[in-house]
Amino acid sequence: MNRKKSMALFLSLMLIAGLLTGCGQQKETVPQTPDPAPAPAPAPAENDDSIHVSTLQELLDAIGPEAVITLEPGVYDIAPGEVPFSEYWYFGMDRELVITYVSDLTIRASEAGAAELRINNPYCAVLELEQCSNVVLEGLVMGHDVEKGQCAGNVLNLDHCDRITLNRMDLYGCGAYGVHADAVTGLQVNDSVIRECTYGIAEFYSSSGLSFNDCRFKDNNGYSMLWGSSCQAEFNRCTFSGNTLNESGDSFSCTGNSGSFIKMNSCSFGKDETEMIAMGEPDRAVVFDSSCTFDGDLTASTVRVNSVRQLLDSIGPGAVIYVEPGVYDLTDFIRTSNIDFFNQNHNFVSIDETYGGYEITVKYVQGLSIIGAGEDPADVELTSDWDYAHVLGFVSCTDVNLANMTMGHTVTGECYGPVVKYSYVYGAAISNMDLYGCGVEGFLAQESTCVAAYETTIRECSYGFATMWQDADTYADYQFIHCIFKDNEGGLYNDPITTVYFYNCMFGDDEINWNLYQSNVTVDYIGNYTAVYELDYYGEYLPDVEPEYFDFTYDLDPVPFDTDTFADTDWYAFTVTNSETWEGRYTETGEIFHLRFHADGTYAYDDSYGGSTAGSWAVFDAYSMQADQMDCCLYSMYGDEQDLYLWVKLGEEEFWMKQPEG
Repeated sequence: MNRKKSMALFLSLMLIAGLLTGCGQQKETVPQTPDPAPAPAPAPAENDDSIHVSTLQELLDAIGPEAVITLEPGVYDIAPGEVPFSEYWYFGMDRELVITYVSDLTIRASEAGAAELRINNPYCAVLELEQCSNVVLEGLVMGHDVEKGQCAGNVLNLDHCDRITLNRMDLYGCGAYGVHADAVTGLQVNDSVIRECTYGIAEFYSSSGLSFNDCRFKDNNGYSMLWGSSCQAEFNRCTFSGNTLNESGDSFSCTGNSGSFIKMNSCSFGKDETEMIAMGEPDRAVVFDSSCTFDGDLTASTVRVNSVRQLLDSIGPGAVIYVEPGVYDLTDFIRTSNIDFFNQNHNFVSIDETYGGYEITVKYVQGLSIIGAGEDPADVELTSDWDYAHVLGFVSCTDVNLANMTMGHTVTGECYGPVVKYSYVYGAAISNMDLYGCGVEGFLAQESTCVAAYETTIRECSYGFATMWQDADTYADYQFIHCIFKDNEGGLYNDPITTVYFYNCMFGDDEINWNLYQSNVTVDYIGNYTAVYELDYYGEYLPDVEPEYFDFTYDLDPVPFDTDTFADTDWYAFTVTNSETWEGRYTETGEIFHLRFHADGTYAYDDSYGGSTAGSWAVFDAYSMQADQMDCCLYSMYGDEQDLYLWVKLGEEEFWMKQPEG
């Protein structure tokens, strides 16, 4: 494993250490490297029916629903004109241009980087979108024409909007922030630059479904690079360079409810950014995955170990331990050790006797990280063969982190010890782990809070995948993000004062049979409530395809999911079954409910009771897709020789749907 990947794994652990934001920000500077010129926008086709404009007034006149506006090359200075407002835009108190209550609007440059929206007022945004939906900005340059450091207005403000897309944009200072999002759902920023802003790169409030893809952030300076409150944002393959902070600044921070997080995937950070991340306090809501790279050292307190003895000897406050690939049999080590001598000579780890065996417990440690040094979790495995013992436990610890390893019991049948156990722990993270049975559960947490699991599989446990409980009347919360729970003999068990959050997780058939919708459990997909049902993990069929009362004309087979199948299509329920009683019946076409899917990833739903909703849908894996706003996961199609069918589960009811004939 190279040095950059090792540092990335460490940071993944350090800053994931409790993705629960209720429990848990920092600064940078990097070598100056010129950004490549934005890719040119495609030349308008001969039948281009967009509105071509070359002045600000022409731009204003063209703004409205479903308008496609192409800006010819030039600088568009934003200033109030003779007409101060219209139905779809107005000039705000500080002269900023506000586009309001517009849907399906596109504003693009005829050549990427050749059309610039500019303002010379340091107190207002260059552009604000208010109560807008499905708006695309493409190929534009936007910024303030004022002295650097004087801005209090952002470049782009988004206020109560949904489905906003920025393609090949160049947002420059002295804007306070490049992007400010307040109550926004569904923002995509692709192949864009945010540079030279004087407060930071972006800030988010009460927003979800935010993604920045293949973007460059350079030479920004201010109070925080990224700041969020009650937000959910992902940065994919982005580059951070030349960014600096003032003395009181924080580089990356996300606060608010326990659903908040900022996730960095395959991003690169320059030298100064790396130094500030390493020097700052970890923000548990900011997660750096193992494919991120850093130009510099994240920590000097790292050790590499290749035996159980070395691993246990290295445990202590602030230690970052990389475990070399291999199988680490903890019970074999214990059987060959002088237990009394070991316990007398170790302050932070002990071998404790339990019913029928022994277990290893880490105690009184703050800031400990244990990271598998292999390419994936299967390369490093910690095992125990005592069924009453946990594999690894933590007592009275703070900010303890496990990453990139496999852990479990090598015995089969019923277990009475969990894989990982937390007692009186504040702040713990499990990242990119594989926890397997026969552990009674993947992890047990008692009198603990701020515990998070990210991209972790918990499988084959003999009771359930997790248990959390509190004796005292003390609030506690837990968070699972991008996790998989399969083949466990049960689900989640938590007491009434423990709050649990799930974000984009996958549940097997057994795991879903517990009360997912109890008041202190939130299951979320892109900011909305969605339970995820699973096709026996990777695609073998699951529900009873043909209920007793109904026979399909032909044999059905699972059909790999094809997004195009759901582009601009209608589906009507024609049969419904109660999954508890297996009572079923035919329905009239559309009697129960009707789904309309759109190619842009949105859908509409209505039923016979007058209910309706709308939201977004997305492919989940090869055999399934998800829809937000609905408490279900929609499985991919089953097909016979003639038709395709959609199987949907809503609560206790299962529906078969088909497209209308003709």
